[in-house]
Amino acid sequence: MTINTNTAGQALRLLQPGIRPEANVAAMPLTAVCAKPLSAIALWQIAFCNRLFRFKNLLVVEVHEDSGGFTHECPELQMIAYGVTEDQSLREFEIEFGLAWDAIAGESDEALTLDAQELKQKLLNLVASVKDCS
Repeated sequence: MTINTNTAGQALRLLQPGIRPEANVAAMPLTAVCAKPLSAIALWQIAFCNRLFRFKNLLVVEVHEDSGGFTHECPELQMIAYGVTEDQSLREFEIEFGLAWDAIAGESDEALTLDAQELKQKLLNLVASVKDCS
């Protein structure tokens, strides 16, 4: 599997198969809804709606290809997005992340289901800062 380190979809570094990436990436279990990931990208940040979400740790997102297009999946956050092209799939994943943040991160625990509370905690532990880019 190839791991790309991306900044909002722009590749910064490509690790060759067999080279161990940073420990926090290697330690993450990678499970897929598709047979075998084409690759995995490791994101330090995501851009969404004039905001930049910067992460405390790399977020590993699997990239899958099938006959109908591409998916980007993050098992850790239980998020998956689809696109006809790989770039479109990544953009859809960024939208999925941003919408989840908007709907869950600022909500009180009492208003959330247990699953949503777990996702909220994962999002809050992941995101170091949210910068307004407008």
